[in-house]
Amino acid sequence: MQSVVSGYRAGLEGSASLVPLITRMQAILTVGLTVLVWGGLVAAPGQGEVFILQNGGRIEGQLLNPDQSPRTVYLVRTPEGAQIGLEARQVAQVLRRRPAELEYEKIKPTYPDTVEGQLALAQWCLEHNLLSQRREHLERVIQLDPNHPEARRALGYMQINGAWKTPDQLMEERGYRWYRGQWRLPQEIELLERKEAQQAAEREWFAKLKLWRGWLGTNKEDQALKNMEAIREPAAVRPLATFLQDEANPAVRKLYIETLARINTPEAVKVLALQALEDPVEELRLTCLDYLKTEPRPDVVALFISKLKSKDNKMVRRAAVGLAAMKDPTAIAPLIDALITTHTYRIDPPGGPNAMSVTFGKGPGGSGAPSGGTGMSFGGGPKLVKIPVQNQEVLDALAKITGVNYQFNIPAWKSWYTQYRKTLQPPATDARRG
Repeated sequence: MQSVVSGYRAGLEGSASLVPLITRMQAILTVGLTVLVWGGLVAAPGQGEVFILQNGGRIEGQLLNPDQSPRTVYLVRTPEGAQIGLEARQVAQVLRRRPAELEYEKIKPTYPDTVEGQLALAQWCLEHNLLSQRREHLERVIQLDPNHPEARRALGYMQINGAWKTPDQLMEERGYRWYRGQWRLPQEIELLERKEAQQAAEREWFAKLKLWRGWLGTNKEDQALKNMEAIREPAAVRPLATFLQDEANPAVRKLYIETLARINTPEAVKVLALQALEDPVEELRLTCLDYLKTEPRPDVVALFISKLKSKDNKMVRRAAVGLAAMKDPTAIAPLIDALITTHTYRIDPPGGPNAMSVTFGKGPGGSGAPSGGTGMSFGGGPKLVKIPVQNQEVLDALAKITGVNYQFNIPAWKSWYTQYRKTLQPPATDARRG
């Protein structure tokens, strides 16, 4: 008994308030009492619990006062027969042990430490759903008989080329690693970790940019501008793009555009290209183009070419302005096809709430409907009318890239382009000539 109490005292090291209580328990144990009366309550054995202590200790035993409420003390009988009291504030968690676990502790010593005995005990554990204990005894079987097929297969082993291997071992041999709940290749793990690092860096930039945006217009504006001018990190691109999209002040948008231009990564360039198409202020769209046209950018040219087929004529014209700035010959054929595009317009009848004034023959750069429309009647409600549009910006881009101008004569442009392509092709070689 003395050793039990001494062990308990060591497990509660640092819990000075329990020392008098332990001393009282020690005195009770010395006189050989087997039933302890606590606060007038006669103890009744529980099913068996595990008491997890606040200091990390662990005590197993039967709770002798399960009905106490409010709980002030846990009265526990240990497997050795000692009875101790645990103050409620010293107990972090109480885990109730199932009857099968208690039965297992009783019968475990009765099974011999042989292959047959451990296999039989493993089967008993399986029938009583004690899976961790079952594994323990199966592992003991293969310690006694390393080639025992039944135990090996029960533990998940497979026989590969005469050797027993677990699925985990096979995956590791194939180069996989167990990472966050599943098997992954090292390359995938690297990508995941890199993505997480990128996201963490982006969160930091979101916070910084929000702070510096708040400084603009205050006595800290100079510091904010200085901080912005120093940005070169690619992780700032997505936060900058978000702030650019949400910013109403053109002057601040220009600040973000200039910062993206200094970063000049493919992601930053894409943001600038989209802003060159979508910013409502022409000066800012042209500012984006000034940065983009400083070097060949096939991806930007491809984006602008794709917008030549937009249903929105405004986007067609802006894309043409962008292609004129880039001066890429690969845009010639798409620009020829976009000289005249057809778009759908809603026409309200005269006097309607959204009446639209249509002026035919007016150039696309002006207000009102584009040139090239045909006469129409305004009976009834609003009408959707398809109107061919001559795109002056497209013509200007073609003239700037090619150095020639056939106005909106598409057949003439196509004939010229056929001859132009021939000049780009290397002359054919005659195989008969040496």
